[in-house]
Amino acid sequence: MTSSPGRTVPAGLARKIKEEAGYRCAVPTCRGTSGLEMAHIEPWAKVKEHSFENLILLCAVCHIRFDRGEIPAASVRQYKANLQLLSHRYTQMELRLLAAFVGKGSGTTIHLAVDPFFFLSLCTEGLVSAAGYGGVTTMGPNSPEIRAAYVYKLTEQGIRFVETMATAGNLEAV
Repeated sequence: MTSSPGRTVPAGLARKIKEEAGYRCAVPTCRGTSGLEMAHIEPWAKVKEHSFENLILLCAVCHIRFDRGEIPAASVRQYKANLQLLSHRYTQMELRLLAAFVGKGSGTTIHLAVDPFFFLSLCTEGLVSAAGYGGVTTMGPNSPEIRAAYVYKLTEQGIRFVETMATAGNLEAV
């Protein structure tokens, strides 16, 4: 499929949009990594320009759903606002941990051989709690390595935060 003149998003701007979304679909209940496309929040036919504020990264399926009206424009605007807030506040690793909790029950725990230092902002802000336990992780076929592992769990505030994130709520209000 060829694009008409002016419809191609400049490479530098496309890179910024991809970085903002962590090279994943911006819909928090999707976060797919294949078939990623630039989507105009206000339709290209209406604005006839590419701006950082009006572009969001979506997988092909979510892009089609958005274009059909199955994902409301208001939700996509909030996803964009939340992305801007999240990408400035948390590391990609922290965002992936939050995404792992989306749609899970409140008692869900995630076991990782990753030091809580890598989730410092989430722990400091009281969204995630971490408790250590002993564990064995095999790093290769013949190289077992004993490492400390940790149990990560959402706090009550973290549960509200993830639910708000998943339902296109305003994260600044949480």
